[in-house]
Amino acid sequence: MKLKVDFKNCYGISELNHMFDFSESNMFAIYASNGSMKTSFAKIFYNTQIGTSKSLADIKDHIFDEQPVLKNIQIDDSDINKKEIFVIRSFDSFYESKTMANLLIDDSQKDKLKVLLKSRDAFYKKLSILSGLKLVKTVSKKKCFELEDVLLKDFEITSVMKNLGTLDTSKNSKELDGVQYNTIFEDSILSTIKSEVFQNHISSFLKKSDEVYNKFTFLKKGTLSFSKIKNVSSSLTENDFFSSDNKLQLSGENEVSSIDALEEQIEKVENLLKETDAFREIEEFLSDSKVESLKNLLEKSPSIINKLKFENIEEFRMDLWSHYMYQLESEYKDLLISYNDFSQENQTEFEMTPWQRAYQIFKDRFTVPFEMEISNKESAVLGESLPKVNFKFCNEDRCVSLERKKIEEEILSQGEKRALYLLHIIFDIEERRRLNNKTVFIVDDIADSFDYKNKYAIVEYLKEITSESNFYLIILSHNFDFYRTVSSRLNIKYNHKLHVKIQSNGLRLFKEEYQNSPFKTWKSKMKGDYKYIIALIPFVRNLIEYGVYNAIYFNKLTSLLHRKTDSDLILFQDLKPIFKAYIGIEDFTANICELSVVTKIYETAERVLDIENNLENKVILAIAIRLKAENFMIDKINDEGFVNSITKFQTIKLFNRYKEHHREKLDILTKVNIMTPENIHLNSFMYEPLLDMDILELKSLFDSFHNS
Repeated sequence: MKLKVDFKNCYGISELNHMFDFSESNMFAIYASNGSMKTSFAKIFYNTQIGTSKSLADIKDHIFDEQPVLKNIQIDDSDINKKEIFVIRSFDSFYESKTMANLLIDDSQKDKLKVLLKSRDAFYKKLSILSGLKLVKTVSKKKCFELEDVLLKDFEITSVMKNLGTLDTSKNSKELDGVQYNTIFEDSILSTIKSEVFQNHISSFLKKSDEVYNKFTFLKKGTLSFSKIKNVSSSLTENDFFSSDNKLQLSGENEVSSIDALEEQIEKVENLLKETDAFREIEEFLSDSKVESLKNLLEKSPSIINKLKFENIEEFRMDLWSHYMYQLESEYKDLLISYNDFSQENQTEFEMTPWQRAYQIFKDRFTVPFEMEISNKESAVLGESLPKVNFKFCNEDRCVSLERKKIEEEILSQGEKRALYLLHIIFDIEERRRLNNKTVFIVDDIADSFDYKNKYAIVEYLKEITSESNFYLIILSHNFDFYRTVSSRLNIKYNHKLHVKIQSNGLRLFKEEYQNSPFKTWKSKMKGDYKYIIALIPFVRNLIEYGVYNAIYFNKLTSLLHRKTDSDLILFQDLKPIFKAYIGIEDFTANICELSVVTKIYETAERVLDIENNLENKVILAIAIRLKAENFMIDKINDEGFVNSITKFQTIKLFNRYKEHHREKLDILTKVNIMTPENIHLNSFMYEPLLDMDILELKSLFDSFHNS
């Protein structure tokens, strides 16, 4: 499989074109120093994974957003499917696995679950029609269940399926036929019903309505009410119905040939209705469009008035559900049989589920102070609710369960929050593994801010998932230590270990030159280029310091890293016996043996270009910077006795003496003290700080002395 990326003006990436060839191995590691491309690269894939028009439109240069954008990601010359992408970001405190519920049931139970869910959906669909409640509705732009949530609330249960056998299905009352739950128990309507005005006057209202409907036969209870005939009048007026000698025949009345005649009939009805105070109050109260359906229902079925009395309303609510269940007796029985069949097989121990296996992967690798459990496993499996995770903390005396929000806000450390984030990532990865989904994983500095134990746990898990033939990994890091560890532990192939190089026309990914051992590379190139001899000086000095100590050799190399009286006198031939003794090589090119080492340090530093971000160039620049800085301070201090008395920490001692009487270049000299020590001493064989530093910083610092 070949993954091709072609990006232009995407976030911080001006241009990048690269082919990842997975035919030999399914993993790549990319080392990218801070600010070079790592986060932008991951964001492009992440927004492609989301795949919405908004997320895709966001892939651009947010500073110079008029720049033309190219954002092609192809697998074997075809556009990648968003389902084939999974971006693991460094950290996302709000991330929660969307597939957790899928892991709560073993594959052997899936067939019976499908039968159960099919029966449930058929039952719910018909129950939705009878009740007038929607299966799903949108509230504040978010989708939520309505029918199921109302059932859970009314029956005071946490799962409809688990309580099927306890639901009352015995009520069968003709007067309840056609009565929709939502017509009565919608919040605003129920509030109207429970009001004092409604409770006191609804009977008088209906009695007066009967009188009116008996007198004016063109009205019909529950269908063509007084308010609707007024709407008819408004509509006829608006559409100029009577303009062409059209006439209207009202039942029990003469023909109506003008809007005035129609309004006269409506006025007669209204005057009769308003004869009673009760009617006027209730008519105004029921004028809301939402309550119109209730008014129509009461006119059709006045016998339910008694059920709407305050003391009877909750009993009526349950009678209505029971009546629906009775009407859906066949579907209800099928659902109950399917549930019992599934439930009996679902007695398998929870420890056997994919969720538990995924959780065990996490527990075996990461150190956190809690245990986890799902308190609503069955309802989560059935989709009745999201999995409710409880976090259990135990001491010698007792255990306490807490919800995620509380522990994240008040209890967990930042490292533990990151570990919890990784747990949800593992859930999603394990679901993809279970389904054998082809996936390109973009892993963005996943070990950032973890301690070493958990870093190695991450590496161990990454190694485990690379065994999946359908998984392909691109692991990005700005931390060279983690990059090197991943490369080694995952046995990433030579051609698959990449570094980012910033060029004038964009970014380029190239094979790592050092392959985890820059010193071996430099040793092999010493004869062809003296700059590798210079780059090895700090390393060889470390070997003398920590190995078989030789004061003469140590002091000679120190004179090349600090400005001493003999610094300019040391020639390359003086290094031959030292290098032979400690790294077994004395094969220097003959034409350099008589040359001054310090002179060549300066010359090499001058030739280094801003884009040559190699380790040896950084080492040489760091050496040259410190020599220049010390030379500058020694000249200004002008105290030979003081300078010659310094035996250790020379740069900082010179700086402290210098700043007592001088202010020139203090800011630059401060940077020298901050930036060069780790670089020159290679951090006791740990050269990551120097690799992580942008060569532009060192080059700029060198030029500030060289040009002065």
